[in-house]
Amino acid sequence: MMMVMAAMAALSTSCATAVPVPSSPSSPSSTVAKRTERESTHDVERDAAIAAARATLPLFLARLAKETEATVVYGARVEVDGHDVWLDSVMRRGERLAGIVDGGGDNGGDVVDGGPVPGSVILVPLSAVIDWAIGVGDAVEGGYTLRLERSRLNAADQAAFDAALGAPFAPLPAAPLPAAP
Repeated sequence: MMMVMAAMAALSTSCATAVPVPSSPSSPSSTVAKRTERESTHDVERDAAIAAARATLPLFLARLAKETEATVVYGARVEVDGHDVWLDSVMRRGERLAGIVDGGGDNGGDVVDGGPVPGSVILVPLSAVIDWAIGVGDAVEGGYTLRLERSRLNAADQAAFDAALGAPFAPLPAAPLPAAP
C-alpha cells in the first residue's frame, strides 16, 4: 500500500502544472502565491479542489484518529515553504500533522531551494493541508487535486496514472463537511 502513496505523489508531480487554465485570471490567490515562479496562470479548478479537500479534512482526521488497520495508508498533500509535497505515514499531533516527506515533490522528485528533504519527518499545521488521501484495500479515498490532475490527462496518460495508482478512486463524500480549524 505504501506504493499507492508513492505513485500518487510521483504522478501528481508530473501532472501538477501540465495543463494551465487559460480562461482564469493571472493574479494568484494566497494558496498559490508562492508558486508564481513555476505557474504563470491562476488555476481556479485547482483552488476549488483544494477548497473541497480542506472542507472534508474533518473526515480524514476522524478516520485517522480511529483507524487501527495496518493495511490503511494515510497521506496528506501540504504546502511547505512554497513547495507542494505529499506526506506519507501521517499522524495527527494536536493541531498539526506529522509525516514523512515523499520523494515526489513538485520539482520532479527532488525538493530543492529550501524545501523539505525527501524522507525527512516534518510537522505542519492543519492549515498547510491542501489535499488528503486514504488508500483502503482496493480504493483511494479523497485525492481531490489528484482527481483534477488525472482529468487533465489524455486517455493514455490516464491509463498510466491509474496503473501507477494501483486502485481506483472511491466516490467523494456527497456534501462537504465543515472546514477544519
